[in-house]
Amino acid sequence: MGGIEHALSRMRNVGLTARFSLVSLLLLSFALLVLGAWLTLRIETAAVTRSTELSGTYIQVLMGPHLRKLERQGWQGAEAIAALDAHFHDEAVLDSVPAVKVWLGDGTIVYSSTPQLIGSRFPVDDTLRRAFAGDVQSSISELEAAENRFERDIADRLMEVYVPIRRERGGEVYAVGEFYLSLAPLEATAQTARLQTWGVVIGLGGLVYLLLFGMVRETSRTMRRQRDKLARYSMRLRALLRQNRRMHRRVVQAGANAMAINEHYLQRLSADLHDGAGQDLALVLLRLDEIQEQCTSRQRVRGGCGLFLSEELAAMRVAAQSALQDVRSLSKELRLSAVDTASVVQTVQRAVRDYARKTGRKVSIVQHGDDVDAPQSVKITLYRVAQEALMNGFQHAREAEQEVDISVGDDQVTLKITDTGPGFRVGEALVSGRLGLVGMRDRVQLLGGAFSCVSCERQGTRVTATLPRLLPGGK
Repeated sequence: MGGIEHALSRMRNVGLTARFSLVSLLLLSFALLVLGAWLTLRIETAAVTRSTELSGTYIQVLMGPHLRKLERQGWQGAEAIAALDAHFHDEAVLDSVPAVKVWLGDGTIVYSSTPQLIGSRFPVDDTLRRAFAGDVQSSISELEAAENRFERDIADRLMEVYVPIRRERGGEVYAVGEFYLSLAPLEATAQTARLQTWGVVIGLGGLVYLLLFGMVRETSRTMRRQRDKLARYSMRLRALLRQNRRMHRRVVQAGANAMAINEHYLQRLSADLHDGAGQDLALVLLRLDEIQEQCTSRQRVRGGCGLFLSEELAAMRVAAQSALQDVRSLSKELRLSAVDTASVVQTVQRAVRDYARKTGRKVSIVQHGDDVDAPQSVKITLYRVAQEALMNGFQHAREAEQEVDISVGDDQVTLKITDTGPGFRVGEALVSGRLGLVGMRDRVQLLGGAFSCVSCERQGTRVTATLPRLLPGGK
């Protein structure tokens, strides 16, 4: 078993052409051996059959008249026996037919080219019995039977042919002629046929092998060229994939950097609004308070004009207070400084609290997994998506219940915001840019995440954002 396994292992290491050459040579050689042996056997059988048929015709034509005459003389006619001896003792006949016997049904030899056997009686074997039944029989004999003791002096092997002798009328078999044929002519014919057969078989087999070998070699070369080309394409593809992964990491990192820069500018804008416009509005309110106080004190002296001016200043003060509140609210919304130190779940909770403070709505939060930290850009995206999705639900489904689901895994964070509102057509909303879906989607995809929005009429809406927990560069 070890040797076979070793041979198979070595076979797997050689090329396709070499494997085909060896395997096809073995298989084709086996097939040719079987075919050649079968054809040789068929040719030899055909030669024996032809000799048998010729012998049968020969006996019927040549011996028939003499045997019928011998039978009429009670198998004792010297003239008929002499005529048969004259023919079968001829040297030309002896070369091909060295011995002849004529049998009766009881096993008695009534004529033989060997006179000592005439009148002898031997047991009837199966071959002789089938011949008396009307069938021509032939076989190559080793001359071991008792009646063949004289033939053993002629040759070691002879072909025995048993031919039924029939009456002219009725066709009854009354005797059987046995011919001993020399195997030399038959073997010469068979050897010639055998050589010719093997020559044709080997020639055709070699031609087929060469044709198949050429086809397989060309196929192997084509496969090798295709394999080399595929290997080059594979190398290029792997290089492109590596480049694509590097570019993807750069894009994600650039997106995170852009988001961080954007938040930095928003915080600066918030500070500028608070310290600039906010302070100016506060100063305006302070000056308005002073002017209104002076007008109030002077209206007692000058009458109606001071009262009118005091009322106008009061209206201006209300407008300035409203503007100051808007500026402070906008400044607070733009500033997400608390996100820097907050965890993932805390960031989402802050978005929910800010939403509840503005709208007075209660939102349930469901948490899956342990709370962890994440890059600032991821937390900012979670906050903005939760903020936008909750506000959309409030604006378009005021009476609907809202729920926030946050799932924290080893590699990613998934945020789901659902409501039980009337629903809408997501495709139309994406095309029109309404509901802030495009902005949420772009924020998520910029960090290499996945965004989806599913909404069914009268069944509600679910916004899902999946973000990586870690980003290239960790920002």
